[in-house]
Amino acid sequence: MSDDPKRSPSEAWQALEKGALRDEGERVAKLGNEELDASLAARGVDPEAARRRGAELAAKLLAQRAAGAAQPATQPDGKVVPIAAARARRARPAALTWLVAAAAAAAVLGGGGAAYVALNTPEPAPTTPVPTVPSAPPGPPPEVLAKQEADTLRGRAATECGATHWAACLSSLRQAGKLDPQGAAARPVARMQAKAARALLHEELDAKGGSVEARTLPAKLAAGFTTALAEHRGQAVTLACAPGAEPQPLCGWLAAALTRAGWVVTRPRLKAPVTVDGQVVHATRVLVAPDADDATQSAADALADALEGALLRTSGPDEAPAGSGSPLTLVVGPQ
Repeated sequence: MSDDPKRSPSEAWQALEKGALRDEGERVAKLGNEELDASLAARGVDPEAARRRGAELAAKLLAQRAAGAAQPATQPDGKVVPIAAARARRARPAALTWLVAAAAAAAVLGGGGAAYVALNTPEPAPTTPVPTVPSAPPGPPPEVLAKQEADTLRGRAATECGATHWAACLSSLRQAGKLDPQGAAARPVARMQAKAARALLHEELDAKGGSVEARTLPAKLAAGFTTALAEHRGQAVTLACAPGAEPQPLCGWLAAALTRAGWVVTRPRLKAPVTVDGQVVHATRVLVAPDADDATQSAADALADALEGALLRTSGPDEAPAGSGSPLTLVVGPQ
């Protein structure tokens, strides 16, 4: 008869199970290692495998006990285990369970007494894994971000130059060059920067005013002009000079200097100034065909720089109009 008449059927069942397991545990605790191995082998259990599996269990039990971890009385999801399911789980042979655990404890702690200590604690409940928060994918490296910002600035500069806002255009290009020096060396970017710098200088000169003198190419400047272009010896160029008393002498000096530099000069006779997009070309302007080879493109850049170095107001290199018929053209228009 039960000492506690108020026990429920489930509680009474649990008390019986605990008592039976305790008795079996005390018996197993008195066994030595060889006896444990023999008992396990007689039940078809590999003693070594049982030791490995039980060693893990014993280690978990002792660590949990040392930490004072409380064992949950419910399933991991918080639901109470039905009594029928609990009975089914405990239906495995109690003696075999005790033998496996005792073998492990004997291997880890030594002796049957240690096994009994381990077996008086239920198997630790699996710990709920801490959910991992997916990290954001790594962003682009700094050099890629710098290149992207530089490209944005150069796109803005193209718009500013197209609107003849030369100071703003030049500022955007210089900022982009600090972020992406390699991109600043690209021909389209370098040309845009040179164009903006020249246009800004011309605006400053116009703001100062003063009398307009006929353009010349003095001997001292002509020597530097020729030296700067000698690297591109053999380059063909069309010298398109506007008619008039002022442009023609200048064209003569330029033709002579280009010839001394080894360039091949063609000078057609024009009856009117050259127009581009319906506008008369003034001062000097370098035009290069979009499909010109790399050597001609480089020569066009050098020609524009040399003209500006000779104090001749110059624009370009710009894209030549379709059907111009010449890969490289130097236009000398009226002042």
